[in-house]
Formats: sequence, C-alpha cells, structure tokens
Amino acid sequence: MIEDLLNRKPDKLSGGQMQRVAIGKAIVREPKLFLMDEPFANLDVVLRNQMRHELKELHKNLNATFIFVTHDQMEALSLGTRIVVMDKAVVQQIGTPKEVFNKPKNKFVAGFIGTPSMNFIEVFISNDKGLFIDFCGKRVSLDYIKTDISRYVDKKVILGVRPEDFILSDTDKGIRASIITAELIGSEVILSVKISDLYDAYIKINADNYKEGMEDIFIEVNTNKVHLFDVESEENIIL
Repeated sequence: MIEDLLNRKPDKLSGGQMQRVAIGKAIVREPKLFLMDEPFANLDVVLRNQMRHELKELHKNLNATFIFVTHDQMEALSLGTRIVVMDKAVVQQIGTPKEVFNKPKNKFVAGFIGTPSMNFIEVFISNDKGLFIDFCGKRVSLDYIKTDISRYVDKKVILGVRPEDFILSDTDKGIRASIITAELIGSEVILSVKISDLYDAYIKINADNYKEGMEDIFIEVNTNKVHLFDVESEENIIL
C-alpha cells in the first residue's frame, strides 16, 4: 500500500520507492518489452525477495518480455527463463538456468554461477580399466562421462566441484578436510576448508551435520557431478 506516500515529491522517496514507482509508470504504458538495469539494487533483502516474486507474477500476467541486467547471479537464476552470461562484453553462454548451472560451457561460467563459487583443482586423467582421476589419493571414476575424452589421458585438466557436490564420508573412506571457517546460512553451513593440507575449497553441508568447534570433516566427491575443463582454453570438455 502506498497511500502514505502519495503526497511526497519524487526526491522525497527512498531509492527503493523510486524504483517501484518507475516500474509502475512503465506498466501503465503497456509496453511489450521491459528493460531493467539492476532493478533491485537499492532494496533491502526482504523487499528484494518480495519484488522478485512480484516481477515473476507480472511477467506471467502481462505477456511481455522482460530483460534484466544484473551482476547478481542468484537473481538471474531465480528470475530468468533464459540467461546470457557475459564477460568483458563477450557472450560466454546462453541457456536456461538449469543448463547454465548444470552444464557450464567454460570455467568462467562455472565460477560465476553458483554460491559459493565452484572449486577448481588441477588433476591428471588416467586410464586403468576405465578413466579416472586421482584426487588426494582417492580414485574418482569418470565412467559416467559419455563424451570421448581419451585425448586427455595422462594430461592435466581442471577439475571443477561445486561446494554442494562434496559428500560427507566415514573417516576410513573419505578425504580429510580441515575446517578454517564456518558460515551458518540457515539450514546449511558453508565451510572454508583445506583438503588434505593441499587445496583450499568451499564445502556446503547440512547444518545438522556441523557441530560448533569441529576441526575436521571427511569427504568424498559426487562422481556424477564433477566438471572438467581444458587447462588452456578453459572450455568444458565433457559437454
């Protein structure tokens, strides 16, 4: 409700209020295309979530095209039906939110989409009765990959693992990860860790599995979720 704002001049409104008024003025003109540049930039978290919901409803009801420009990749994932990821004015990938998240075309897209960012570690691909990588002494099978990557055998590639694609494991089966910091985000905890004293990484786990003061956890990699990138081109080699 805006009754208490009707007597105010535009310069007396807050940044968020001015943004909402601007959207309302645009809707009245019944355009077929809305271009919105960082539409939630001046809104607090609660109002930002509310506006996202309302804009999705508007898009559904107005039968118009909405183009959003945003640096917030979570906004892009939640609002977009098609996402265009750009780097230095060059289009890196165009796809649905699921396509961009699950099948990033290159390392830039993989690192940009997702919070926290995807973890990247250089590894070698080996072939011994099947393709695999040795990750901290644990064999990670690549048998699920349908793409022919035989040309990368005995070569270095970049392994990409999202924080949520590490799995908690038993001590005797898993890889030790020393906890550096822990950030509670409601039902989940984001852990900054050192894996086997070698690699810095972020891991996202259920908050119920974290106890205050924990120093180590043991993890495995979800072998069906790993990504592999060419060291030189940084293109995803398993698409």
